[in-house]
Amino acid sequence: MKRLRDLLTTGFMVYGFAVQSPADLTVLGTGTIKAPGAGDGGAYQLINDSAQNVTWLDYSVPADTWQDTVT
Repeated sequence: MKRLRDLLTTGFMVYGFAVQSPADLTVLGTGTIKAPGAGDGGAYQLINDSAQNVTWLDYSVPADTWQDTVT
C-alpha cells in the first residue's frame, strides 16, 4: 500500500511540475533607446508579460536574410 501511495504521489508531482502556466503577452506600445554609439536608436515594442509581471523591451529587428540576422 505504501509503495502504491509513493508511486501515485510521484506521478502527481511529475505531472504538476510539467504543466506550464500560460503567459499573456500584450504589446503596450513602443519605446526608444538612445545609447552612446547607437546612433538615433529606434522604436521598439514594449511587451507586458502577465505571468512574471514585467514589461520587456523587444530589441528584435526584422532582417531580410540569415546573414543580416547573424550580423
